[in-house]
Amino acid sequence: MSDRGARIIEQAQRLYAGGRAAEAGGLLQSLVDELARNPAAAAERGVAMEMLLELYFAQGRDGRLSKVFRRYVADYCEEQDERFDDAYLAGVFATRTGPLPLRRRNRFLNLLRLFERTLELDGLVVECGCFKGLSSYLMCSRLRQHDPAFNGRGYQIFDSFQGLSEPQPEDALAGAGSGAPQPVDVKAGRYAARLEDVKRALAPFPGIEYFPGWIPDAFAKAGGASCRFVHVDVDLYRPTKDSLEHFWPRLVPGALMVCDDYNWPGGKRAVDEFCSARQITPELTPTNQAVMRR
Repeated sequence: MSDRGARIIEQAQRLYAGGRAAEAGGLLQSLVDELARNPAAAAERGVAMEMLLELYFAQGRDGRLSKVFRRYVADYCEEQDERFDDAYLAGVFATRTGPLPLRRRNRFLNLLRLFERTLELDGLVVECGCFKGLSSYLMCSRLRQHDPAFNGRGYQIFDSFQGLSEPQPEDALAGAGSGAPQPVDVKAGRYAARLEDVKRALAPFPGIEYFPGWIPDAFAKAGGASCRFVHVDVDLYRPTKDSLEHFWPRLVPGALMVCDDYNWPGGKRAVDEFCSARQITPELTPTNQAVMRR
């Protein structure tokens, strides 16, 4: 980053910390517009746009956030999908999930494309680990596009609503790759969201069934219906392994089970052990998801 760009960003940070958010936003927007004329400054412009997104999100200025987000996607993302971005922004605003890191957008785009393979199948759609509900919002929105009468029925969510459970030795970060989570993220209670907040965010889909509790105990409350798509996003080794083992026998032919956490040491180990025991070769996405097809 240039010295001038660094100084402007530092000044914007001071302004924002001092309660002068409008001035900070104006300074960053001017920097973004200026750098747009210099192709060599693409990386620096991207940093400024990320800061601008964070500022607009904190202020609740959703219209301005949408504009910057769309510019960022157009300039920096190889995969373009306007319909997805419409749904993604709606989900961000409904769930109040922060827009950063922006690479999350590509991960959810891959999730939705996998999900679309199963739209014509019979069976439940299940999510293990929903956090604030963004991925469920996206999948339910896609179901409603496919069937305008969809109201959430046939969709199940399992989550502790208390964040992560206590990490085990299998979740240790020692030797993990560059895409692994930060130590601050691998702690009990991380990624906690209240059930009532998730229900409020997913209110357009009142038929969703919620099963609060720790995995695997929560599974006993739901019965054993067949599934067409299972999204496992519980980060740690033990709940990932329990989820894979519980739902695999319930998948209909052609169904998919997607583990979101192949970049987490515990999640990767759980997938590798599960697949090795069943002689399955998972499909791996560029965004570190492991996909198992029945």
